[in-house]
Amino acid sequence: MTQFSCPWLTLADDFATRHAIAPSYTSILRAFGGEESHSVQGTSFESIEAQFDNTFSQLTQAIIDSLSKEVDRNQAENFSRRFQAVHWLALQLSTQSPVGRLFLFGLAHRMRQVLNESK
Repeated sequence: MTQFSCPWLTLADDFATRHAIAPSYTSILRAFGGEESHSVQGTSFESIEAQFDNTFSQLTQAIIDSLSKEVDRNQAENFSRRFQAVHWLALQLSTQSPVGRLFLFGLAHRMRQVLNESK
């Protein structure tokens, strides 16, 4: 299968359409950053989703590394723990519905965007 690069919001919108997810849910993904969306490499939403275990472990550490430059390390670690809690909740939702999968996808990519903008 040929890999391609496209904005993650495009993949999220496509996934939502295929699973008949209401537009009100995809609009939530635009709450922070609007239409801004970094590109991802993959063949589909599902191929990007398959990388989540690695993605979330990297993000947890990246939060600490990035925020500890702006606030003290304890605060950065606290935010990272909060992110982990939200990740856990989204992960539980993702096993129950396509909307949960969409939110987990959005959580990963919005956090990556936030971290990239704080550099």
